[in-house]
Amino acid sequence: MFCRKDKHKRLNEHECHQDSTSIHKNNAGIGVVEIILILVILIAIVLIFREKITAIVNSALQTIETDSGTIIGTDE
Repeated sequence: MFCRKDKHKRLNEHECHQDSTSIHKNNAGIGVVEIILILVILIAIVLIFREKITAIVNSALQTIETDSGTIIGTDE
């Protein structure tokens, strides 16, 4: 079995196997690309739903403030 490394040189089976395994082992850059894509998607989602997220957070904070007054006993 022979595989081609370039047009003029043929590799024997051992060299071909080493060449193919080195391709699979060298995947350090894949993680970086995936993280960047995830961050871009998250930022896009936040920008699209910014007003809705702000409303939810404000509502949650208002509820916490009201309920904490009830628990402490300082109802307004």
